[in-house]
Amino acid sequence: MTIVLELTPEEEARLRQRSSRIGITPEEYLRRTLAPKPRKAVPKRSLADRMADVLGQPELGRGGTSNWSEIEAACDAQ
Repeated sequence: MTIVLELTPEEEARLRQRSSRIGITPEEYLRRTLAPKPRKAVPKRSLADRMADVLGQPELGRGGTSNWSEIEAACDAQ
């Protein structure tokens, strides 16, 4: 697919500067910009940890041994 972009002189200068900084053509720079990025693995967190963060009380959810009655009480206090 061919795409034509109308860039201002300032935009073109920025594109050329950024692409030359990493040693590639402006076309390759744009191609890489549009390419899907690999997702970083995010460690899974327990529901208790997430709820404790939402409540602003991370100490309630640490270690996966949360006391749900404490979390429920904190929710009710909100």
